[in-house]
Amino acid sequence: MVKNETDNTTKEIVKEPIAKEAPKIVEKEPKKSENIIFKVQIFASSKNIPLDSENFKGLNTLSKEPYKNLYRYMYGNTDSHFQATLLKSNADAKGYNTSYIVAYKDGVRISETEALKYVSE
Repeated sequence: MVKNETDNTTKEIVKEPIAKEAPKIVEKEPKKSENIIFKVQIFASSKNIPLDSENFKGLNTLSKEPYKNLYRYMYGNTDSHFQATLLKSNADAKGYNTSYIVAYKDGVRISETEALKYVSE
């Protein structure tokens, strides 16, 4: 309270709270991407093997990619990590028990862990 000396009245000074803008919350959740693909790498070889089912114990949906002086041979092509685990089980059952899931984002190979940040399952 402040006393006014000239008219002997008392005034109360009220400070209004300054309206603060609420801080914007930016979630760091990765954007969903339509461009994540999972495959199962069944093996790598220096031989360039034709992608025929009979050359791969009956597996189909095959692909290969050159890597250094090798070819990586992949089975399957899905945007579902769950589906990729089923593909891996099938590859294991056909005798490719050292197979593992690989992932690609926009056609570039990335780690499976990194890919899982982009998919919701």
